[in-house]
Amino acid sequence: MLTDLFTAGIIVFFVLLNLNGARSSARIESIIVFVKVAALASFSVAALFISDFERPSPVHYPPIQTVFYSLAITFFAYEGFRVITNAAEDMAEPAKTLPRAIITAILLVMVLYVMVAVAVYGNLPADDVVKAKDYALAEAARPAFGDLGFRIMAAAALLSTASAINAALYAVTNVTYQLAKQGELPSEFGKPIAHSRDGLVISGGVILLLSILFNLGEIAAIGSISILGVHCITHIGHLRLIRETGANRLLVLAAVAANFTAVALALYYLAQSNAVLLYGIMGFFALMFALEFSIHKFSGRRIKARIVNHLRDQFHERE
Repeated sequence: MLTDLFTAGIIVFFVLLNLNGARSSARIESIIVFVKVAALASFSVAALFISDFERPSPVHYPPIQTVFYSLAITFFAYEGFRVITNAAEDMAEPAKTLPRAIITAILLVMVLYVMVAVAVYGNLPADDVVKAKDYALAEAARPAFGDLGFRIMAAAALLSTASAINAALYAVTNVTYQLAKQGELPSEFGKPIAHSRDGLVISGGVILLLSILFNLGEIAAIGSISILGVHCITHIGHLRLIRETGANRLLVLAAVAANFTAVALALYYLAQSNAVLLYGIMGFFALMFALEFSIHKFSGRRIKARIVNHLRDQFHERE
């Protein structure tokens, strides 16, 4: 009960923060990111000096299907980088700043993720990591920093989750507003409220509901599989517009294959470990397609024609 109340309080706080405008959200996000990165980097560097590098050896790896499933879930952590694109309209020079921001962020996080992974598994046996679950990172800090380290890393993990919530709410506001403006979502999502849009409040309510119904691991599984599925469908659609976009066909095909493989492995693992959650995800996708079909059936909208024509206009302009 207390956990649910705390979770609800965090989500409501960031909804209110985003209602106050992008500047307030960005200011708090910068502070949170600085604190959590400093904590993670300090822990990683210190823990590396006392790590037992025999523990992360491949001889201790779990079954290969579990490893591949973990890769699919890890994708969920990197999925957040696309959120940066939603800040384009708030940038002075998005054509120059946006690519630099994305590439820099990915490189920095890759280095940090590897350091943290080595530090955790260098200080805890794999069985203890699995047993610790959501607080494995904090537990791994005990050998280097003691109980104080446990508390600091637990706080850093909470800040990291809070940061992700804040970034997601900021992104969903822009996305739902654009979709409502284009007629893909009900107009209520695009109506102004405070310094934001109604889509923020509606999405915040959905996030709040999901956070109470599912634990962190289940949310990660739902998010990862859903995003992988959306990306796979998007890449398949891209193949039909490859001439208009001018993209490299082999790279798009590779993206389709990689996404499809990751989705298949994740679904297979869930079928073995949590069939109920798998059925829930399948039901969610069925409901999503049913709603989308119903909206277009009764409204008469045709998405494909508008998108294709827009891309073709851009293609002819470049020529």
